[in-house]
Amino acid sequence: GYSGFPEVVVPVYATGDIVYTRTVTNKYGTICLPYASASTSGAYFYRVAGKETGKVYLESVDALEAGVPYIFEKTANTITVTCQGEAVANPVNEDANGLIGNFTNEYVVPADNYILYNNAFIPADGTTNKVNAYRAYLDMDAVTGGAPVQMPGRRYIGMDVQGENIE
Repeated sequence: GYSGFPEVVVPVYATGDIVYTRTVTNKYGTICLPYASASTSGAYFYRVAGKETGKVYLESVDALEAGVPYIFEKTANTITVTCQGEAVANPVNEDANGLIGNFTNEYVVPADNYILYNNAFIPADGTTNKVNAYRAYLDMDAVTGGAPVQMPGRRYIGMDVQGENIE
């Protein structure tokens, strides 16, 4: 108020990259970020490609899309994702072939779904099994397709699903 000029308020914008890091101990885990990736390190990332009784198949991806859940295979003890673009408000599960992403902590996984535990999918009990923010669980009933036709330049994994009912 000491000058006769009007006060000017200038918004401050962050100019640095948004970087997500996570220390990991298990070989496999899940990830679901609200941003797309500009670059990643510390892991290979996979999408669900299909299933057979007792097994789910994964196919490698080159980049992470905003809100889409993935499974990772660690190559280091810390995963780093440098993010880009606009954030999505909610996970984009319809593009994930049965993998269901989550943006909130302590989310109770519904019964008849599977959580990734000790490098295999195990059945969730619907009360005590939880996933934290930026992680995912698997709805086997929503997975479509069988064993993928392998293409050059892609990595594929067949991951065990424990306790899946055989028809």
